[in-house]
This record gives sequence, structure tokens and C-alpha cells, in this order.
Amino acid sequence: MAVSKKLIEEFRKIPTGTLSDAVDQLDQKGFMTGVVPVLEDVKMVGPAVTVRFDHIYRRDYDLAGGEHLLRAIDESEPGSVIVLGSEVKDLGTWGGLLSTASKAHGMAGAVLDQATRDIAEIRELSFPVFAGTVNPSSYVFRLRTVSLNEPIECGGVLVHPGDVVAGDDDGVVVVPAARAEEVLELALEMEGGEAKMVAALRKGRSIVQSLEEIGRI
Repeated sequence: MAVSKKLIEEFRKIPTGTLSDAVDQLDQKGFMTGVVPVLEDVKMVGPAVTVRFDHIYRRDYDLAGGEHLLRAIDESEPGSVIVLGSEVKDLGTWGGLLSTASKAHGMAGAVLDQATRDIAEIRELSFPVFAGTVNPSSYVFRLRTVSLNEPIECGGVLVHPGDVVAGDDDGVVVVPAARAEEVLELALEMEGGEAKMVAALRKGRSIVQSLEEIGRI
């Protein structure tokens, strides 16, 4: 099920904290664990394009080792978010060249629970990258891509191609595409409650009393 661009724009207005709470209401986990923004003050929302890595070691390397990742950048619709999954977490699967190509192709961002590098380049590009860690390593000779647009796990969340992936200063949340409208409705309702709570607390009202009346924290 494809999520419309209009719906994507609506999700862009909502913080990840609220989206996480809304997905929780569906008895699902939407928030990624251990995946943090490389840049401050960024907002990223778009449909997931998924790539999975597998372990390999060899002395010779060619483009086939990263074929699915390179295709994801070249072939995906503008506004998409590349999500990388791998059982190996400490190797760099993202960097400056991939960010440069992705931005030029109109991608919305990249999400991975592995390492990224080339932070200075990524900052200069202002390209949203959310990663598990930062180190100068490369996946070349060590990992290879094995799938494109198949379900993968990233940050403890199962991500399907087309799911809505949202990221901001608080981290990353995945919204199942099939329930995107339902999550958006819940999130908007929660944002309304949040605004009422903020207004009450700024007036010095008891947080306990406000919570009892409004029900949002």
C-alpha cells in the first residue's frame, strides 16, 4: 500500500515522540532503538526503501558488493528514505559519497543501525542521516548487499518497503503503511491534547490535575 504525498506532508508536521505514542496505541513498536541523528535540527519523513547487508570477506571487490544500495539511490522515487539493515553493527555502511548521490537524487534521508562516517561532508550537505554509531570503517571487503525492497530489521523495528519513516532530533519512528491514516488520526488527537497540557502548565496549574483532565503526557 503506497502512502500518498499528502499524507507524508501531514506526518512532517508531527514530532516523532507523538508518532511513537500513536504507534504504541496499535500495540506495535514504532521507535528505533540506538539510532540517533548525525545532524541537529533536521526533519525527515518519507516512504522506506530497504536494503539488507550480509557478512562476507574477500580481498577483491567490485560494484556487485553494494549493488542493491547503489540501485536504491539511482532507482528510488525522490523523497524516499533509505533504510539499511545488517546483523553486523560496527561497520560503516554509509558516508559522504552516498549522501552526496542521495541528495542529488532527491532522497529524504538515510537510516541505519550500523556506523556512518564522513560526518563533515554530511554536515556540509545538510543531508539527514540517522545511524547507530560513528566510526571511520567501511563495509567494503567485509559486507555485501543481498536484497532491495524486502522487509528488514533496523533499530529493533521490522521495516517494510513503503512504510513511513520519520526522523527528528529525538530519533526515528516507523509507521506501518497499511495503518498510516489511523496513526495520523491518533497523532493529531494527541497533539491537540499536548497543546492543552502546555497551556495549562504554563498557567501554573497542577500537572497531576491537568493530566487527570486532559490525559496527555
